[in-house]
Amino acid sequence: MSGIISVSPDMQSGIVGKFPTGQVLQVVRGVYKTQTSITSSTKIIDVELTAKGGSSTFFGHWSMQAGTSLDAEGFRVSMTISTAVPSNSTTASQMWEMTSPGDIQNYVFRYDLGNVTSSIANEYTIDHFSGTVQNLPVIANSTFAKGATVHCAMWVQGESTLYINRCKARVGANETGITSLTVWEIAT
Repeated sequence: MSGIISVSPDMQSGIVGKFPTGQVLQVVRGVYKTQTSITSSTKIIDVELTAKGGSSTFFGHWSMQAGTSLDAEGFRVSMTISTAVPSNSTTASQMWEMTSPGDIQNYVFRYDLGNVTSSIANEYTIDHFSGTVQNLPVIANSTFAKGATVHCAMWVQGESTLYINRCKARVGANETGITSLTVWEIAT
């Protein structure tokens, strides 16, 4: 019979010797729904999970709604991954890496809103920004033992003022959104 998957007794009871490489072990999602403005580096999402495998790869996707206009404002997004509750003192061993080229010295994403060229961009405009990141297993403290509590956090900072989940001009009106961080643990 084609299309039938047999399950061994060990798999049914959850006792598995080693997960196959590439298997998704778990997915965890955090959201930030508050409409706010931010200037200093602020942690807006912190998802906590218990590592299901040893030395897994953690892959994250973040999605943010931010108010934009034709002024010179910009923002930075930083990501941390650690067994400690994330703090504002991010170290290189706690940084995630962009899966596309980028500067990861202090952040994984930077956008200069002064470069917005759309003629419709104004103080009521809200745009969607997103990116993908992964942990750096070659850096100390970025691999985690099975059973470890792992914190994956998203930090944002406005160059002047960053309007999250809202437009620049007003709060609680039509221009709104939800910011999220989704994290996959993948067996390596």
